[in-house]
Amino acid sequence: MRKDSEEEERRAYKRIDFRFPLRYRLLSECDRFPELRKIHSTLARDIGKGGLCLRSERFIPKYAHLLIESAPFSPYWRARAEVRWIQRIGYSERYNIGLKFKEQEKKIEEIVKLYYPE
Repeated sequence: MRKDSEEEERRAYKRIDFRFPLRYRLLSECDRFPELRKIHSTLARDIGKGGLCLRSERFIPKYAHLLIESAPFSPYWRARAEVRWIQRIGYSERYNIGLKFKEQEKKIEEIVKLYYPE
C-alpha cells in the first residue's frame, strides 16, 4: 500500500535541478493560441536527457509542440519539445510545464552536458 506522502517517479531519466534562462515558441499553426507563436522568455526549473521543466505566465496546451532555445547570452542551443504535463502554481497565474524532447538523443546529451558536465 502506497502512502500519500510518497510520490511515484515516472521519469526515465534523472533531472538536474538547475535554473537557467530559455526562450520558446509554439511550432503549430493553432489559431486558438496565436500569442504563443511569438518568442517568449522564461526560466527553466530542471533539465534531463528526457526533457525539462519550465515556468510560464502563459497556459500552453498539453501535447503542443514547441521550439525551445537557450538565451542569447549563454551557450546557444535549440531543440524541439512536446508539452507532457501542466501544473498551475497555486495563488498565481503561472504554470510549471513539463516538456519531453523530440530530438535525437545524442543532441540532447550535448545540451545537458552544458549544464551538468559529468
